[in-house]
Amino acid sequence: MIVLDEHLLGPKLHERIAHWYGGKVIGITALRPDTIILDDAIPALLREQRRPTFITFRDCRAEDISLRLRRLFQLDAFRTQAERMGKIVKVHETEVQHYNVASHKIVKMPP
Repeated sequence: MIVLDEHLLGPKLHERIAHWYGGKVIGITALRPDTIILDDAIPALLREQRRPTFITFRDCRAEDISLRLRRLFQLDAFRTQAERMGKIVKVHETEVQHYNVASHKIVKMPP
């Protein structure tokens, strides 16, 4: 399941991702409807879900997110939900930095 941060719900990103992603795509607000979800509450909400991938962005246009996410999921380290679990990922045009409790790695993005 891909969970989109609330500021990503407007630009039809949901539909663009759902077009190529075989799983469920929802907004964070669907996890606790009719309430304001503060950033501090997001980790607890995500822990209640089965294998969520949370998507938010900084310094990126919303239109680019679907393409970058699809390219990210083509990398060996991110092909499956199990490989993505527990990682915090920062995607750039040419590289991906990802962190977990034990390590920090940089991987080149495919063209």
